[in-house]
Amino acid sequence: MFASDAKGIRLYDEKGQTFGTILEHDKFQVERFAYSSCGQWIAAAGGKTVHLWKSSSDGMEASWALKTTVGTFLGKVRKVAWRPNTTEFATASDDGSIRAWKVEEGSGHVLVRLLWGHGGTAFTAPGAVLVGVVGLSATNRKLLEQRGAIFETSSSANDDA
Repeated sequence: MFASDAKGIRLYDEKGQTFGTILEHDKFQVERFAYSSCGQWIAAAGGKTVHLWKSSSDGMEASWALKTTVGTFLGKVRKVAWRPNTTEFATASDDGSIRAWKVEEGSGHVLVRLLWGHGGTAFTAPGAVLVGVVGLSATNRKLLEQRGAIFETSSSANDDA
């Protein structure tokens, strides 16, 4: 069971009586959250971000760690839900968008990849390849990468710039 307050998410046992763990955060207030069907992930939404927590167990007790944050929303995140038996989740936000995301793990890091998006003013770029881009801010580059864009350097594109 869960409860959310300004300081974090409180986890309780299945009877709802024994206080368990607090997933603490200091940058936002959790307004929505969802627990994955595998029991390993929590997606916590607050404002224009979604924080992903992952559980690890030593056999006796589970511990939780904040793994990554998705902060590419143009409006407040209103809904978050996990797709059963997968590491995919969906979000709906005030900008009118609905998006599906996939959590991928490898080499000690967690990547959240946009699978598809609809509505809102967000740009989606599955399969896009950008060559010789000049003057792109770090934020916009990150947004494009999260949406599937691939950046390649080209000597001829750099010569033209």
